[in-house]
Order: sequence, then structure tokens, then C-alpha cells
Amino acid sequence: MRQEDAREEALREAAAVGNAKVVQHYLTAGVNVDAQNRVNKWTALHWAAQRSHPDIVRILLDHGADTDLQNTKGQKAADIAKGAEVRQLLNVSPEEESVEESNTPKFVPSYLAAPAFDTLYSVPLDQQPSFASSAATPVQSSPVSNRPPPPVDQAPVQAKISETEKELLVYRSTRDESNLLGAIFVPSSSTLSDTVTQIKNEIDDIASEFTLRRHTGTHSIPINSKQMQARTLQHFHGNDDAVVILYSEP
Repeated sequence: MRQEDAREEALREAAAVGNAKVVQHYLTAGVNVDAQNRVNKWTALHWAAQRSHPDIVRILLDHGADTDLQNTKGQKAADIAKGAEVRQLLNVSPEEESVEESNTPKFVPSYLAAPAFDTLYSVPLDQQPSFASSAATPVQSSPVSNRPPPPVDQAPVQAKISETEKELLVYRSTRDESNLLGAIFVPSSSTLSDTVTQIKNEIDDIASEFTLRRHTGTHSIPINSKQMQARTLQHFHGNDDAVVILYSEP
């Protein structure tokens, strides 16, 4: 795959999951805002509209996204738009019902079926801020004194940086794009029990009781009840790791 294809797929992928920083990066870098998938002809605007990401729709429109482009089913982004705000941005009456979810193409592009998580959920390296070490402040001359110098604060620079967080995708039942519920940012100090509470607090439409699985991209590994006090990032440490939740049987 040529490099431009990879960047175009990364743009559509970021639009699908609502990652504004990555979308803005690729558009600023000159990636074609109207690039279509070679199989289903979906654009970044199709994905942002269908996944109800108004902030992404605004960014794409500001960069000249063509609202008249059609996918292989002849659908424009407005035809599959979900959410009143997105439909309004695409000049669709908020009262109109969007196309049923069953009309979503059964074909799932590879960039959504098996995304490259190490590049999708962070800004590309050339856009990341560099952290320069703090330069020592010059000490002005002072009269000679026999008093011993005061102790110098040797606190490391890292102490001023907030604790590391990792973004984890949360899926229901199986790891595929149609079951993607959202993402959470897990602090390094969180336990698995804390993460369960965080999912309940941050993700919509979650059942009160569910179990966790760690999905590595190829294997779905159960999290046992005896492990709930372990650190979450001890288990979810791989670049491709994601959370799959299973609802308890009634």
C-alpha cells in the first residue's frame, strides 16, 4: 500500500472514532479530505456523520469536504447522518430520521476491523510537543559570605508532569466497529476495580453488571474476580489491547 493510502485510511479511521487531534493533523499535512475507501467509497465525512461526531464534521467541512460524494450505495454523508447537531451541520432537518442502522454497509474496512492502535489514538510523532529540560537560572553575583549556601531544590522535572494515562477502547460483547462503545483514559494508578467504575461513569448505556475481558487483537482473555485489585495497566499494557465487556446473564 502506498503511503498516501495509509494516511487516507488513518484519516477515515480517526474520523470514525472521533479523534479530532489526529483528523486535524492529517488534514493540515495535506491528506485529501475527500479520499474514499476503494471498496465501499466511504469518506471521512461519511464516518463522522454516521458515528455522530459533530466536532469532526465541522473540521472536515472547514477543510472543504464535499457533501455530495456518494458511497457505493449512492448515499451521501447527510443520508446516513445521526444526531440532531450533525444533521443540522449537513443541512438535514433535525426532525428527519436518519437512514436505519441496518443500511450501514456490512463490509468493515481493515482500518476499522483491525486498527493500528499505536498510531490512531495519539498525535503522530512530528506533531507531539518536545519536552526540553529546564535550564538552570543564572545566579547573580553576591557579596562573599561565610554562611553555607542554602540547599538547592533537586526535585526532578518529571514530578511536575501528571501521571501517565492510557486510552483504552471499550467494546460490547465482541471487538468489531459496530460494537465500539467509546474510550476511557485510564490512570497508571487505577486498579481493574477502578476501571469498572470508570466505565460505568463515563460510557453510556452500560448495564449495572458486567465482566471484563482483555482483547489483544487476536485473543480474548477473561479478567477474573480475584484479579480486580491488580493495576489495570499491568494487564492492558500492549498497544493493541482493548476492553471487551460481557453482560452478566439474568
